[in-house]
Amino acid sequence: MGTILILTSAAQRIPQQTNPSRRNRDPTGFIPVAPSAAVPGVPAMLDITAVNPMYTLPRGPANLFVPDAQMLFHVLGICDGMMNSTDHFTRSFPGWLPIVSHLYISVLWNFMILKVFVNSGHGAMFDLPHFQIGECMIPGPLVPFFQSLAAVSGPFDWIGDIVPHLPDFSIFWNAAGFHANSDYARQVPVPALILDQLYHFATWQIPEDTTIFDKFEWYGNIFSQDIHTHNSFNRMGPQLCGSLWTSSEQLEAARWFWNAAFYDIRFSRVDATRDPFSHYHQLFGFVSQTGTPQHAWFQNVNFIMQNYAQYFNESVPFKCISLEGVGAVVVHGDPRSNAATRDWIYPPMDNIAPFLTSRFNPRRELPNDFTVVFQHADLQIEKLAERYAIVAHTNIRWPGSIAAQNDWPAINDENLHDGDYWNLKSHRLSSPIVVKAWFALKIAQRYHTDRPAAYHLN
Repeated sequence: MGTILILTSAAQRIPQQTNPSRRNRDPTGFIPVAPSAAVPGVPAMLDITAVNPMYTLPRGPANLFVPDAQMLFHVLGICDGMMNSTDHFTRSFPGWLPIVSHLYISVLWNFMILKVFVNSGHGAMFDLPHFQIGECMIPGPLVPFFQSLAAVSGPFDWIGDIVPHLPDFSIFWNAAGFHANSDYARQVPVPALILDQLYHFATWQIPEDTTIFDKFEWYGNIFSQDIHTHNSFNRMGPQLCGSLWTSSEQLEAARWFWNAAFYDIRFSRVDATRDPFSHYHQLFGFVSQTGTPQHAWFQNVNFIMQNYAQYFNESVPFKCISLEGVGAVVVHGDPRSNAATRDWIYPPMDNIAPFLTSRFNPRRELPNDFTVVFQHADLQIEKLAERYAIVAHTNIRWPGSIAAQNDWPAINDENLHDGDYWNLKSHRLSSPIVVKAWFALKIAQRYHTDRPAAYHLN
């Protein structure tokens, strides 16, 4: 039985920057040598070495990790389930579907990783023109996940900063196969892939004498390729840890909304047989396959999700998430090996097959006994930072004890974690923890409302 976690309010969750015990995360560089001064009681002979003091080495290279979004989308799926039954919202926004939530959060998640990486001084400037992503609202239950990405300095002077990042595009993306490479496919959402599914849904020709609810399959046709042609890694994304179910009425309404929306903006679907993607702008869906900027689709998504966030307490704008100092990144989780977890990470092909819109459970549902031991090697980190890390499951190291199966290549953690910090002996450990079952109760109790925030203020 795993440890029960109690999620706290936003005021408790976000540490105050004035905490005197917090470590300064700024890189130290070389420490300037202080002038020599006579010290009473010190033998005069030691003056010989006063001109040759020892110095502190500068911090080493950054300790990088690729964040895991699987628990994030599990929680988003719970939020979507509650919104399915929020009539005030679904009647007002016929364009909403769970896949719209997936698309929106996948964009914000990737941009937050890049923003933290750039702010830490280890990444090049990355800018997305034409709209203000800083004003995009993050639903309250997801705020701890985004906050857990904040960078910190290493625990010792010789250990570099600890920072989330995305690998170079050519390492992340298999251009020839049109899919994320094996080590990243499970934990990094690809907005262009989710956008492709929304477009396919909106433009799919419904057979006569049937409905889209009965016949349409998610992830059956990806980047204009059927299941016999596209790569199976495209059906392993973290967004599939959240359900895509909604009512037939909502599905029909969204179909008409998005069919018209895509027609009006002259959107072109990606074709995997044509020009390969070459940079992250394309992977995020903001540059077309032919290199043309395309932002109009996000305006529709953003409008819907801005209102979606109003139905959750403690929602905040993207720009309000701290980029440094929280400390959760120092903590990593090591999943325990069991049959259910192994089948989830290295599934039989039937477990990731395309599925009808009428399917209720997530295609890649987290196992009920997904158990993780969390640990870190920081002597000063606050306990609140540990709680952030445990709730978010953002920094996961997949152990070799979970053996690959079903012809999947084994996850290589060296491609997900890089730096000396990850080799340090742990200072603190948790008991085996299972958190999956507790999110829904907390979200229902403390976050979700049946009327938007503006309504409650009237």
